[in-house]
Amino acid sequence: MTTQITQPSGTDAGATTTVRAAIIVPAYNEQDNLPNLFGELESALAGSPHTYQVIIVDDGSDDDTAALADAYRGPVALDLVRQGVNKGLGEALMAGFRRALDDEDLDVIVTIEADTTCDLGQLDRMVDEVVAGAHVAQGSMHHPDGEMVDVSGFRQLTSRAASVVMRLATGSSVHTFTNLYRGISVPFLRAEFQRHGDRLITEPGFAGVTELLIRFMADGGKVVEVPITLNAHKRVGESKMKVWPTVKAQGRVASKAMIGRLRRRFL
Repeated sequence: MTTQITQPSGTDAGATTTVRAAIIVPAYNEQDNLPNLFGELESALAGSPHTYQVIIVDDGSDDDTAALADAYRGPVALDLVRQGVNKGLGEALMAGFRRALDDEDLDVIVTIEADTTCDLGQLDRMVDEVVAGAHVAQGSMHHPDGEMVDVSGFRQLTSRAASVVMRLATGSSVHTFTNLYRGISVPFLRAEFQRHGDRLITEPGFAGVTELLIRFMADGGKVVEVPITLNAHKRVGESKMKVWPTVKAQGRVASKAMIGRLRRRFL
């Protein structure tokens, strides 16, 4: 299992290094959130030392999500990937990764939610942590310096419980496993694709986010946690995550992680 770093390492070294980064945004029926997301991206990217492109992956939406992304003409460089049918968050991430990795000059990939709950004020910090040597910079609302705003007690409980279970299953000290907001080293991701191919993410839904982080860790990835604020008040409409199917899927991921940990320890 990789060495875990739960405090950011400091970004002085990376702050003066300009890199190319892609922001992958899986989106399913997010027409009401995209205008706000575009505005937040424009504000977050203005004046950044890094060069960003945004990849919206429309996961078979039956509203105007794809049309809004296709019609965007703002200052942010935006590309649209159409899934055609709803395949789930895991598949949408894989589609976004494939499109982003077509760019041979790309250095960092960032994945975020489409519903504006991510703390884009930490975007450059996430990228800088990867530039400074992390394979993954994990946005962490469960970190002691992180925060969850306007999230129901039940959702907070299930999210924290999932992370506790994953910590036990992996033996790591990471506080947050379930949040999509993370920066990933492109060379590391390319190596993971060579290792696992289309099996890099096998869980099609929200549990694929957890599965991916655990796979990175098992393969020696260096993970840095960046404390963030997850603000559900900014979301328009309800979360797309179905709680009980996701809980079951997270259980499968935890079981596989525990089995893998035992195999590495005793075999």
